[in-house]
Amino acid sequence: MQPNFKNTPNAATLLVNAGLAVNDVNLWIGALPTLRGDFAYDSSVCSTFWDLGKRLRGQLSKKRPRNPNETTANEYIHQRERELREHFLDAHIEKLYDKLTNCGSKFLRVEDLVTEAAQIVPGLTPNAEALATERRLLLKDKEGLEIDHGILLSRVLANPVSGRHLCHAMLLPRAETVGLLERFVKHGLVDLGTATVSKVG
Repeated sequence: MQPNFKNTPNAATLLVNAGLAVNDVNLWIGALPTLRGDFAYDSSVCSTFWDLGKRLRGQLSKKRPRNPNETTANEYIHQRERELREHFLDAHIEKLYDKLTNCGSKFLRVEDLVTEAAQIVPGLTPNAEALATERRLLLKDKEGLEIDHGILLSRVLANPVSGRHLCHAMLLPRAETVGLLERFVKHGLVDLGTATVSKVG
């Protein structure tokens, strides 16, 4: 079912009362796409909607100094963006996962999967720049961008094919362990930074 808020009572008023520009608000509300089931088309129109939403949120104060109107507006925009992400993924999770993994021939861990998803469909998940900014903030100042990772991963894991594939990817040895194993075999000791592995006897 498509999200439907174009005619939500006072939606525009709610956003304008938060200090957002009327033209930008109307542009965002009018950009809500109707999905066609075509991956390329749906990716394009959804990315446009998410980008406009990001720009709207960028007009608001940072999290802590926000007044109640700004807080409500921010939550409203996030909610509508996330509803569309859910609908997009319900329609296209198999196609998206095929693109991410080259039809299953490529194994991506969770941290790489969510990052590459943002490159294939901009706005579907936070990009590297947004995540870097978020990481520098105190917990009380964060926007909760990881929620969007959760939306993607929940759809991946709910699908029998992509879910098994991702679980397999997470069980594979990490690339950096190859060099560590060679060092351990040669020297009997590996310093992992937070732990040390050594061979005795």
